[in-house]
Amino acid sequence: MKYLLKVYPEPQKFIEAITEENPKDGASEKKTSFSSLIKKENLRMFLLEEQHYLCLYCQSTIDLKTSQAEHYLSQKNNPSLSLDYSNLYASCECNELKRTKASAETSEMRNDFCGNRKGHTELVWSPVKDSTAIATQNHPNPFFEVNTETGEIIGFGENEMLVNEFIRICNLNHKILKRARSEAYKAVTDSGLPLKEMIIRVASHPELAYNQFIQNGMLV
Repeated sequence: MKYLLKVYPEPQKFIEAITEENPKDGASEKKTSFSSLIKKENLRMFLLEEQHYLCLYCQSTIDLKTSQAEHYLSQKNNPSLSLDYSNLYASCECNELKRTKASAETSEMRNDFCGNRKGHTELVWSPVKDSTAIATQNHPNPFFEVNTETGEIIGFGENEMLVNEFIRICNLNHKILKRARSEAYKAVTDSGLPLKEMIIRVASHPELAYNQFIQNGMLV
């Protein structure tokens, strides 16, 4: 997990994603509320591209079928921010699994982590909004420690309690996420690319909020 920089003024592509024709007169208008959007997939596509198709919270790979628009501050508690650029992200959503007959594997995945688990809870802290959550050459993130064998993550450093609360709220130690991290670490090891080299590559691009070196939450 990593800081995601939101640049201003609003990107033109974002404005285009929330601008639609008024059904009554055909005039183009910039929508002001999420519920008024007719084609929400246009907004989600923008958010996915901005985040390099990685979930805001667990950083699993997502696409239009497996993602949802995530309001960092909930719509319920903050209706005026429902279409505010700084409050919009993309997170994983198990729509495909919801249409699948329940099984032990699919049942454990539905609504059980990230945005679905967070619900209307307001986060006190998360790396997404913390500009110091940037990888360095010595550590992929100053707030997390990863057990590379089990895939479990825990809080680290001065903000340990806040980090652990963030992990708890989003259920980021769900067994599916832990398995993904341990398998990703194994894949890196098997590829012959040292973990330190991967961290250096991440750290060499501090201006990027996400990149493909942190697939599947390997480097939190």
